[in-house]
Amino acid sequence: MVGHWFELRGIRLASEITPALVDAYLAERRAKVTHRTINRDWRAWRLAIEWGVGRALCAPCPAVLDREGLREAKRRTRRVLPSPEEIARVIDRLRERDARATRAAGGHGSEPRNRGAALAVRALYVTGLRIAELQRLTHADVHDGAVWVRPERGAADTAEPTKGYRERAIRLSPEGLAIVREYLAWTSGRTRTFSESWLLKTVAAACKAAKVPVFGLHDLRRAAATEWHRSGIPALKIAAWLGHSDVRTTELYLGEYRSDSELVAPLPRGSGGVH
Repeated sequence: MVGHWFELRGIRLASEITPALVDAYLAERRAKVTHRTINRDWRAWRLAIEWGVGRALCAPCPAVLDREGLREAKRRTRRVLPSPEEIARVIDRLRERDARATRAAGGHGSEPRNRGAALAVRALYVTGLRIAELQRLTHADVHDGAVWVRPERGAADTAEPTKGYRERAIRLSPEGLAIVREYLAWTSGRTRTFSESWLLKTVAAACKAAKVPVFGLHDLRRAAATEWHRSGIPALKIAAWLGHSDVRTTELYLGEYRSDSELVAPLPRGSGGVH
């Protein structure tokens, strides 16, 4: 992608890249993406140039190789997540919106995607799936008491992989499986369901209507991990369900709820109580 940007400006050799061109590229990208994204793109291109220089495929490029990365915001290890009660309120608002649209259309439901938004939020919350994984999910992926996440079959240049290229099974209760199947029944046969951006906007509007701080779709994945952990599921099992290769990543997902400020530390077992 970086190379294409320079090619459109007539630059075909790494040695032709000047500091002024690098500054122009960074200025354009800053208006669209975060510093973290720019650094990831830049590291990949820098490695490609270093590889080419080592094999006499291209000349050294100080404008790129000598440049420091952009300062990134520090990632917080803990964050406040929507509580189960808050998520339930948002789902209720999505259902109310669907009911209003159905009544306005004389019972025909002129905005059928409103119901899909509520079903998608519930499915994301009970499975901990990424939104892209939910969008690819089919009835064939729900069997043997679990939701299975697999790379798509097909050629490597066209098939969709899972993020970590790993197959995994998320075992759910009968109620959880029923929620997932209800979502899949809604998507079945539809040529158009929803985009990630539309769902984000719809959830944000429902949050405001429910007087809940706006949360994103990935927050539902974090909230699911937090609820599983609070119910006593080991972190290693949660990591397997989420598709994390390192349990330390899973630990970063565990957050707190606004209501946690009212919690009182329980008396440890075996402490003997107060005398």
